[in-house]
Amino acid sequence: MTTLHKRLPVEIVYFQTKYARAERLRLTCEIIGIPYVNTWVSGVEGVSKLRLQGELPFAKIPVLIDPNVIHQGKSFRLAQSLAILRYLGRLGNISGTTDPEIAIIDSIIHASEDLKEPISIAIFAGKDKEKVINETIPTQLGYFEKALNEEKTGYFVGESITIADIAFFDVVTNVLVLSPNALDNFPLVKAHYERIYKVPQVKDYINSDRRPK
Repeated sequence: MTTLHKRLPVEIVYFQTKYARAERLRLTCEIIGIPYVNTWVSGVEGVSKLRLQGELPFAKIPVLIDPNVIHQGKSFRLAQSLAILRYLGRLGNISGTTDPEIAIIDSIIHASEDLKEPISIAIFAGKDKEKVINETIPTQLGYFEKALNEEKTGYFVGESITIADIAFFDVVTNVLVLSPNALDNFPLVKAHYERIYKVPQVKDYINSDRRPK
């Protein structure tokens, strides 16, 4: 990670929001110290314009553009937020080192995504909001509480932060928007959230104007 700050900035193409799919990418860049810039996309019209220009590999955002890597004659372009998260994690050496670690990290990331999806819909569209607050969130947080209890390090894998912790932290910030007291019955989840928040790069980012509203 020591030389990542010397790289040309990667570009994160997404909507200007701290919710949804790009916040964990920005958090990862902040933590591993890789320079990045945001290219904000203006609504559906903006996505459609990029799609027509052939700028979106799978016709969706987010997209990461890495000018430090030339692929097929141009700056490396990667779609799908979880693929981007893993790519950044590998750059920063925070994506696990053994096959079991990598597999568990993947499991936590996908479980986090399972929780993020209904929360995002509830935040943006108000759909099934009460059900998400009263049923989905407590049930899913229970699974993460168990995982943290089994690892017993305060992290999901090993004794230091990985992209699994970042992905889950991002989800919990969304959980707290819908249900500010949601962590009260989950002490290990609450401690994990507070631990990641106190990482200097995370705390600085969250309280800075670099973070979208």
